[in-house]
Amino acid sequence: STQGIVRPHNETALTPRVSGRVIKISPKFESGSFFEEGDILLELDPSDFLAALSAAEARLARSEAAFAQEDARAKQALLDWEDLGYTEPPTELVLRKPQLKEAAANVKAAEAELLSAQDYLKRAQVLAPYDGRVRERSVGLGQSVSPGTTIGEIFSTSFAEVRLSLSTRDLVHVDLPDNPDDLAVPVTLTDALATENPTTWRGMIVRTEGSLDEKSRKLFVIARVDDPFGLNSETPAPLRVGQPIRATLKGEPIKNVFVIPRETLRRPN
Repeated sequence: STQGIVRPHNETALTPRVSGRVIKISPKFESGSFFEEGDILLELDPSDFLAALSAAEARLARSEAAFAQEDARAKQALLDWEDLGYTEPPTELVLRKPQLKEAAANVKAAEAELLSAQDYLKRAQVLAPYDGRVRERSVGLGQSVSPGTTIGEIFSTSFAEVRLSLSTRDLVHVDLPDNPDDLAVPVTLTDALATENPTTWRGMIVRTEGSLDEKSRKLFVIARVDDPFGLNSETPAPLRVGQPIRATLKGEPIKNVFVIPRETLRRPN
C-alpha cells in the first residue's frame, strides 16, 4: 500500500508564436473546458499578417517576371553570338549567366518570404497541441500579446499519472517494469480524502524512476490511468488532477510462512 497525487502527463503554459491583439476567444478556452487536438483556442488580429502576405506575393510576382526577362535575354544573347559568326564558345558573361543566377536567387528568396508570411498568418490562430482541458486562462479580448506571453495553462486528458513511493522492503516482493519492454503492473487506486468513497480506479505501473530518493531511500514508480475523466470510456468517476489517492498493488506470494496474530506476541522480538 502506498499513496500519491494525481498529475497530468502533459502540462503546458500556452504561449503565442507571434505578436498581436486578441480578437476572439473560443468557448473551449475557458477554465475547466475540454478541447481536442487542433481546436482553435484563440485568434489574433490578422491584419498585419495579411498585409505582409500580400506584399510577399507581389515581390514573388516581380521576381518571377525579372527571372523570365533575364532568361529571355540569355537565350537571345546566345542567338546573337551565333549570328555574328564567332567560332569560340561564348563566355558566361556574354550569356548573362550571372544575371540569370541573381534573378533565380531572387525568386527563391521571394518564395521563402511568401512561405514565412503564410506561416505567420497561420500562427495568428493558437491551436490546441493535444486533447486536454484548460486549467486557467490568463488573457482577455483586446489584450496585446507577444511571443513568450503566457495566455493560459492547459493539460492533457488522454491519461493521468500518479507518482507512488515504494520502500526497499516492498521492492523485493514486486516485479517492477524497469525496461520499456517489461510488463506493466496492475494497481488499484482509491480516494485518500473521502475514505468512505467506494469508487476504485484501475491503473498500471508503467515505469520506475532511475534512482532512490536521497532522504527516504524509497523508489518512486509511475502509475498510469487511461481516460481519467471518462471522456471515451465508462470511468466510475472522474479522477481529478491534484487529487490525493491511495494505491494498492499485489506482490509475489511469500511461500512457507504462517500468519501469527499480533496479540500472541509478548515482546517486539
